[in-house]
Amino acid sequence: MQKRSELEQVIADSIKSITQANTDASVALITAQAQAKANQIIARSLTPTLVQYEQIQKWNGVLPSTNVSSGNSGLLLNIK
Repeated sequence: MQKRSELEQVIADSIKSITQANTDASVALITAQAQAKANQIIARSLTPTLVQYEQIQKWNGVLPSTNVSSGNSGLLLNIK
């Protein structure tokens, strides 16, 4: 009788684990689908004007200085 009880407990635990795994998988799938939909909405809303506006809003007023190199000959550009 004790073995039957242990077996029933193992089965109950297994069912609980499988149910939780299915729930977690469903949550992950729904979250990914929602994020994909949000990304599509954002992509449709982007325009060159909006991108330029965002760049202007985030600009700190300092012109960039960039290190452009190919191979061993590096060219340092200090744009002012």
